[in-house]
Amino acid sequence: MEQGNEYHLKKHSIKVFGHATSITLEDIYWHYLKALAHRHDCTLQTLIEKVDKGRKGNLSSALRIFVLKAVDENSHRPILTSFYEE
Repeated sequence: MEQGNEYHLKKHSIKVFGHATSITLEDIYWHYLKALAHRHDCTLQTLIEKVDKGRKGNLSSALRIFVLKAVDENSHRPILTSFYEE
């Protein structure tokens, strides 16, 4: 991914449980979703369906939150943990 392109919003056509839909995400989130699917040894579609099952808002927002939590959990010093401790 070229530097500066991570902010680029792109609409992605996907199938979630057999239903066609689209999500709009910044390139950086799409990049991380693909990496997380690889890390979890599943397809991107499977990962998106897992997020879709537990979501409370719209799918694009749920995917962004999923990525942020995954990045935070894998950081040396999780940001959210220290944020809630203050």
